Amino acid sequence: MKNILSKTLFICLIIFSFITCKDDNAPSEILIATAYYGNYNASEVFEIPVYDTGLDDTYEVISTGANPYPVDHQCDGSILAITRGESSVTSYDPKTGSTKLIPLEHQPRSSDCGSENGLTLVSGKDKSMTSIIENESVILTVGANIEVTPLSDFGGGLATGHPKWLDATRFFHLDRTSRVIRIYNTNGDELSSLNTPTSVHHLIKTNDDYFYALCEGSPSSLIAPSILKLSLNGDILELVDEFSFPTGSVGAENMGGHHLDLAPNDVHIYAGSVEGRLFVIDRNTMEQVAEIAVGKGAGHTGFSPSKDLAVVINHNDTFVSIINTSTLEVVEQITVADSEPTGNAKSIGHTFTFSPDGNSFYLSAPQDGNIVEIDMESFSVKSKLELTANANPLQGTYVFE
Repeated sequence: MKNILSKTLFICLIIFSFITCKDDNAPSEILIATAYYGNYNASEVFEIPVYDTGLDDTYEVISTGANPYPVDHQCDGSILAITRGESSVTSYDPKTGSTKLIPLEHQPRSSDCGSENGLTLVSGKDKSMTSIIENESVILTVGANIEVTPLSDFGGGLATGHPKWLDATRFFHLDRTSRVIRIYNTNGDELSSLNTPTSVHHLIKTNDDYFYALCEGSPSSLIAPSILKLSLNGDILELVDEFSFPTGSVGAENMGGHHLDLAPNDVHIYAGSVEGRLFVIDRNTMEQVAEIAVGKGAGHTGFSPSKDLAVVINHNDTFVSIINTSTLEVVEQITVADSEPTGNAKSIGHTFTFSPDGNSFYLSAPQDGNIVEIDMESFSVKSKLELTANANPLQGTYVFE
């Protein structure tokens, strides 16, 4: 009886050891997020698992409408592919794996989901229009239902800027063709409008109820990019102040603004210009705090508050610039793309994110067809995922577990 018990105990110990013992070199493979990137060269979206150990070679392909550019995470948990090659968007439910094509009266540019009402705005690429989607159906479209040729401002041939909800019943329509910011309500009424120096790419709202709009500039008209500080008086948008990017020796004909981002200190605005300069502006005084040399196509900036670091996305270069947000100096340039862009391509994409602990930074290299993870401790590429041969992952979203 004792031998039987001893053997049983020995077997149990072996099984327990097998279950609990862990190879120190084996990855834990804990899923921390799922990335969704559109393939602008095809009709598909990549669904990519992001693990705490980095990227591996697994991903799924979701069929959509033509040429998805942005891929946005919606308030209801669904994913919306902005398919710029046709007059529709494609909704995808990650829980069921089902997709639905939603027809529009215009080709889509980008979207914004209202946290107060659950409604989705989709602005126009070929027409200065904005549609509202509820439960995968269009319930309202505002603007002019005619194809337009935008002004020759920096930013390409898109009819509108990024849409944005103002509150539960009002939203911004950025009319690039007319250089006008318009405010509509959910009944389709235009409430007010504000003329701008050049086309507006997007705007942000701060906690003290100011709005900051990025004017892209007009190289052909020798107008430099600028940032507008705006306030709202009832339904009327009013100009409070403006910061114009200094031309210096560069010249306005070589400049173009793409994005502004508010730093975690709630004071500094970071805004890049295409020639490779980053401007840091005090949003209260609207005066320049610093000018920093970065890479060509300087656009979006991501922030890691825990590390006092900012990552500048240089869309037309092969590297990102790491900036110390306390000293406002470049501490590292990290090469993430294999080659510089050709034509209108982007070497580094629009979408990026930090891991929850701030130790990793994820982004795309569209021209290479890669998703890249940067180690923010060593300032080096930690892992890289190569997508299909024809992949062009320009913009997407990261959904954390």
